[in-house]
Amino acid sequence: TGEAEVVEEADPPDDPSSPKTVRNTLLGALAGFVIGIVAALLRDRLDPRVSSARELDGLLGVPLLGMVPESPALSREEGLQELPAAEAETFQMARVGIRYLDVDREIKTVLVTSPAAGDGKTTFAFGLGVAGATSGDRVLVIEADMRQPSPVALTEPSRVGLSTVLEGNADIDEAVTTVEVMTGAEGVSGAMDVLRAGAAPPNPTQLIESQRMTELLYQVDREYDLVVIDTPPATILPDAIPLMGHVDGVVVIAGLGRDRRDALRELRERLEQVDAPLIGAVANFAAAPDESYFEHIRAHEAAVAEAGTVPLRPAPRAPRRRPRPERPRPIERPTAVQLPDGPVDLNAVTYDELRALDLSTTQAKRLLAYRERAGGFSSIDDIDEVPGFPEAVREGLKQRL
Repeated sequence: TGEAEVVEEADPPDDPSSPKTVRNTLLGALAGFVIGIVAALLRDRLDPRVSSARELDGLLGVPLLGMVPESPALSREEGLQELPAAEAETFQMARVGIRYLDVDREIKTVLVTSPAAGDGKTTFAFGLGVAGATSGDRVLVIEADMRQPSPVALTEPSRVGLSTVLEGNADIDEAVTTVEVMTGAEGVSGAMDVLRAGAAPPNPTQLIESQRMTELLYQVDREYDLVVIDTPPATILPDAIPLMGHVDGVVVIAGLGRDRRDALRELRERLEQVDAPLIGAVANFAAAPDESYFEHIRAHEAAVAEAGTVPLRPAPRAPRRRPRPERPRPIERPTAVQLPDGPVDLNAVTYDELRALDLSTTQAKRLLAYRERAGGFSSIDDIDEVPGFPEAVREGLKQRL
């Protein structure tokens, strides 16, 4: 009918003509990859919080001293007093970074602050103290947050503390407590001193600004190898600001995924305004470190112990015995230095004479460090090369030297 005929029988195709499964899968994967990158970039741009430790260098302009992991061991009450090996090494990394910073002065007094509450600055302050104590250093941790003392402080809260000492109602020997600490699988031990905040005073900022606080820092700077001062967030309360002229270095603790970038920029500007000696940053709540290397350390220590030898470690230091005086005695004051009426020789002036010129401990140390490094001052104007001096202080100093 209609002269139609079969020319050739149709063969069923091996693959469907539509849809093109392989082509569509590849295109979908490529589209998903591109959309994922764009979404990640948009999220990073729109999210105001710091998400990685690498950002801290650009936001604060200082090196990263270490990363503290978000660890269950650090959240336990006894976590800081008996640090596991992995967590202990993170604090040791920060301690070594601070000690061997490429600066022109020795760093003995370290102030710890943060842009916001809950960033873990107290945990870092006490962890840094534990790292120093188990390395053989003589360590004092001062809890200078007298408004809201932390429960994670290795010792029980006490009404005799920093506030009591600054009010003149107690001696520092009465207020300081010696704590035994331990780190690692093999139990490397040490002892550190802790000065708790004490009873909450009505005027914490005035106490921090007092002459007694300056004298206290002068005294402990001579008695200890490392002094760590835990302070309130510098962008929220003013208590940390007066101390920054009396310490060798300031460390900022930033909470990853918590702190906002604008808060860190604000903190940096505030520290620059007061000429604070900012030396580094620490990223808190970071990813946990790889446990494989610490397993190797533990296996090595077990093998050495089985062979009848002892791994190298600092000798444990006996707790410092502190006699309790019958009545409080005043804090030891630096010996008064009588300055001549005329100019003082800048190449022969001593530390005590510089302190008598109303310079802070850090400013006096910076002048002496610069003099030693440069082989002496060739001109009064060389003072302009020494950091840490406001213009008014610098010009007034030139009139006396």
